[in-house]
Amino acid sequence: MGFPLTDLMHALPEILVILMASGILILDLFLGDRRRAVGYWLAVATLIVAGLLAIRGMVSVPAYAFHHMFVDDLFSGLIKAMISFVTAGVLVYSRQHLEERGMFRG
Repeated sequence: MGFPLTDLMHALPEILVILMASGILILDLFLGDRRRAVGYWLAVATLIVAGLLAIRGMVSVPAYAFHHMFVDDLFSGLIKAMISFVTAGVLVYSRQHLEERGMFRG
């Protein structure tokens, strides 16, 4: 029993975040302390792209996916985009604080 490929398109921002988070965590294992910023900037870029995908995917008529267990509408798209952008902003603004206190590590 499969599901239509269009169901994946409605959940694309969430799928991107979970795949990139998993990849960044694995990449962080192999990066040294001198290259710690690579994972940081990848995380920020992932959140920005996820926010843009959420904006791009906003639909005026609610769309249901995964047998009506996932609802994609204007409000959910707006909230996803806002959470993604705010989280990216928090990461950017907190970097100096983390570096000063020795907490900027994997």
